[in-house]
Amino acid sequence: MNKRSLILVGVGFLLILLTPLVLRKRTVPLISQGRIVGVAKRPFGLPWGDVGVYVQRSKVFSLWGGDLDDGPLLIYPFRNEERFLCVYDYDVEAFAFVVDLSPSHTNTSKRAIWPSDDFNRAAFARWATNVVLETRGVVRLPDLLELQEVFNDLAKLNQAQLDIMSFPGNDLGFCRFYVPKETLLSNLRTNRQF
Repeated sequence: MNKRSLILVGVGFLLILLTPLVLRKRTVPLISQGRIVGVAKRPFGLPWGDVGVYVQRSKVFSLWGGDLDDGPLLIYPFRNEERFLCVYDYDVEAFAFVVDLSPSHTNTSKRAIWPSDDFNRAAFARWATNVVLETRGVVRLPDLLELQEVFNDLAKLNQAQLDIMSFPGNDLGFCRFYVPKETLLSNLRTNRQF
């Protein structure tokens, strides 16, 4: 091989290595009632960088971005745009939690709790506080009414619509793998079994 061929092979190899970092999906629109109410942004090039959530150009909370295999899958704004349900792949399990920015912090003490067993509820609550890095609100588990609302809204979407408002489960830059709609919805079932 001549020098020019070696350089071209080296440049090609470098491009292949950098593609997952450079071409990965960096922004995801936060869609409520068919309109964009905010955006979730990953930093350029870093698979482990924080995911900032912005509403009206103001950062309202951020999540640990994970690495190549885990991280946020979906951030869903509720109709009041003060609560956000997050579905997060936490390496061993995908789970849901709510970032509540409302001034009164929605009172869920009288609502039906989720998940129904104490062990998973404690684990999910601990994991949620581990992955939310900063917020102006409260991090908590969703109640059954919130899960049902999100489940019903997402069930109406097709896979392509869901992919637009989701982070890929694996993002190689040139090829993205999204969590199938059925899998995502199974994480939001009110009667979810573990």
